[in-house]
Amino acid sequence: MSIMRKILLFGTKERKSDLRSHWNIGFITFFLSIIVLAPASLLTPVLTAAGLEYRALQGRIWSGHVLGLSIRDVYAGDLEFRFGPLSLVTGKIGYYVEAKGGAGVGDGTVSLGIAGLRINDVNARFDLSSIKQYSMFGLAYDGSVQADVEVLEWTRKGCMTAAGTISTNAFSNAMKRFSGEDVEFIGTLECQGNDLALKLDGQNSKGSATIAVKVTPNLTYVLNAIVQPKEEVIVQRLKTIGFDFAANNERSLVFDARGPIRGLGS
Repeated sequence: MSIMRKILLFGTKERKSDLRSHWNIGFITFFLSIIVLAPASLLTPVLTAAGLEYRALQGRIWSGHVLGLSIRDVYAGDLEFRFGPLSLVTGKIGYYVEAKGGAGVGDGTVSLGIAGLRINDVNARFDLSSIKQYSMFGLAYDGSVQADVEVLEWTRKGCMTAAGTISTNAFSNAMKRFSGEDVEFIGTLECQGNDLALKLDGQNSKGSATIAVKVTPNLTYVLNAIVQPKEEVIVQRLKTIGFDFAANNERSLVFDARGPIRGLGS
């Protein structure tokens, strides 16, 4: 190959490379301009498809507010969101989200991509008494749940990574009814295979309890509760709501449940 031909071929490759770079820069600029300038009202189909109701949408897709947000008759308050441009590097669209004025109060980062959902650095508290249409062990929901989640990534395959701590006094009414004493449960969030797993432990002077919940990739839950009461009267009370003795262990009573996740209160 002659020197002149090599020079011409090299120049052609350089021009193609420059053209691709210009196209990439143009696409990114166009995409960002849409996010910066587009009104937040364009999110209406997304919120509606998720079954969310709200009073108003303000601002732009880049930064805005969802006012008067409700989820299945649970008033969640106001939601502020701000787009995080660096999320595009990972192939996801990410937002910093802060909730206040309703059943849920807290903040964190939410990223959505083709593969699935990822949340980071979530610090939130949810008021369980706001759930009116469901009950737990025959009692109305009460108390709250505090979630401190470092990371949670969920895809079509299920749980990919999870790390966090959960604490709740959600079972206070039930514990007071059966043992006469309050109790707070504390536990960790993690992936077990592709299942999202939460294990909570609590105890008082009348006994101890462990509650384990798993969410499978097809969005069904599996709940297993184990209680070790110290008094016979508590044993009899627990048996009236479906607890039974564990196999080969007369000191423990167990309760199992499973089913599809339908939303708040499933």
